Amino acid sequence: MVKRMRCAAALLAALLAAAAAGAAEPPLVKELEPCRPDVGKFCPAVKPGGGRIVECLQRHEKQLSAACTRGMTQFRLKRRPALTASRDSLSG
Repeated sequence: MVKRMRCAAALLAALLAAAAAGAAEPPLVKELEPCRPDVGKFCPAVKPGGGRIVECLQRHEKQLSAACTRGMTQFRLKRRPALTASRDSLSG
């Protein structure tokens, strides 16, 4: 019984640690990975999802690190064909 309780406590501690680590660093798309420090600096209270992180970074565009600026450029270039296709399908 004591052994089972210790195992459950250890499992709970591991799950809580994993959840805390996941909450601290939300996933970013590959191109924006260099922006992680900039996100922490300029957008710490922004809730991830719905493009809110990208919008925040765009508001601080002149203050971003060189690595993040390159990442934002790559992100835009990669997304542009998809955006154009979406607009074309709406107008067509």
